[in-house]
Amino acid sequence: MIAMTARRRLLRPLAALTIAASLATAALATPVLAALANIDIGGGSVVDTHARAATPQQVSPGNVAGFYLWVRNEDSANLNTFSLTARTSATPLGAYWQRPGDAGYTACTTAGNLTCNFGTLNSGDVLLIVAAFTLPGTPSTSNANCKPNASAAGFGPTTESSWVCVDFQFGSGSGNVPGKNNSRGDEYHWYDFVATDVTLDSGAGFPFCNLASSEPCDTDLLTVFNAGHASRTDLQTTQLTAPEQAFNSLSGSTGLAVRDNFAFNCPSASGVATCASHEGTGAAAFLGQWSQVDANSEQQFADYIRIDLQIYGVNANSIDGVIHLWFDGTFWHEEVIDDECPTADGPAVGQTEPCFWASGNGNVADVSIWTHNNGNYRTF
Repeated sequence: MIAMTARRRLLRPLAALTIAASLATAALATPVLAALANIDIGGGSVVDTHARAATPQQVSPGNVAGFYLWVRNEDSANLNTFSLTARTSATPLGAYWQRPGDAGYTACTTAGNLTCNFGTLNSGDVLLIVAAFTLPGTPSTSNANCKPNASAAGFGPTTESSWVCVDFQFGSGSGNVPGKNNSRGDEYHWYDFVATDVTLDSGAGFPFCNLASSEPCDTDLLTVFNAGHASRTDLQTTQLTAPEQAFNSLSGSTGLAVRDNFAFNCPSASGVATCASHEGTGAAAFLGQWSQVDANSEQQFADYIRIDLQIYGVNANSIDGVIHLWFDGTFWHEEVIDDECPTADGPAVGQTEPCFWASGNGNVADVSIWTHNNGNYRTF
């Protein structure tokens, strides 16, 4: 009896050790899920803003749409790998990125989905990303790749009539994705879109230039225009050709846009009296419609911006000049462009002052304007 009791006492500690070893093995076999790393993502070129990434925010079908994004690792841990895959119905044109302070840029790949591999994303690291896509030629209203719910990061269409969405999916090879499958790797999304509402009176695009490439920039992307030709049903068309400085960079939003046939009156402000003198009827009255141009977020350029107007119902010989108005956020400014260019090719070599050239036959006038900044233009 004594011997059996002693044996049982010896077995109990051995059984306890066996159970503990089994629990330890089970713990090693089933990983404990870690929380998602703290990664902040936003749109725009200014870190800490969560604005729209799309620039411009409305793009003509078939034109190029651009997106500016930034990412920051706000976690205390480093991520060994970090990458981006963009899903959209648009065709990837190109993308590049850099960390602030980098001497150059790194290109992303465009085979299939646009993909960027950033390598290690250390705690506190910031990434600045520019991506461009060529939109389908036909407007779409598909919700594929759009923001799925109110809590998702980014923006989705609301009142637009047609759009193209992009799902910018960032991922890390470490951490865990919450969900029933408990897949390895953290996943973060930023959703954005461009409106593709089509009108005869507007046009827009993004002058993408891959700064990570040694290939020349495609200067065709520096021209945008609204559709058609001036006629009884569309009295005016507008085309903008921006200088090469309008190619995008990581220092600011970029987009090219034109529109005409919109309601606008001369402001009742000091410094714009000439504009008001052309309102109404008579020999000095305005001709045609107002045209608005925006190159590189209303940047002023040292080189010329070229604006080409086609105006139905106006004889070229009756055009004496152009009124140009722009608003700097506080005040309205006015410029009277009444100097004719030396030839139809524009300013002379070395010339810096704005000028215009009017030509055409019958009741359709073609007017070209060479100027340095954005705003509203109308002939008189």
